[in-house]
Amino acid sequence: MLDAAYLPKDTALLTQARAAGCTVICGVEMLIAQGIAQQHIFTNQHPASDVISRIVLKEYESMTSQTPMTIRNRVEPNELNLKRKPQVSSI
Repeated sequence: MLDAAYLPKDTALLTQARAAGCTVICGVEMLIAQGIAQQHIFTNQHPASDVISRIVLKEYESMTSQTPMTIRNRVEPNELNLKRKPQVSSI
């Protein structure tokens, strides 16, 4: 069962599906997988998926524990081992 909602992480739908024996994927897991796939599509590089997962889950837990919720930018691009493709001019 896939549920695109990520707040709350465990929705009533996922709780019922899990109780019925279904494999469930929550919205946060879907968000991470989509981000990793998009990074690969746009850069043609394989991003550090374990690092991305760790950072997103850490930020998600931090974000959902705050009132009011705030998102802080703590990730440096080089932590994800991303390299920018050189810009090619058509002139």
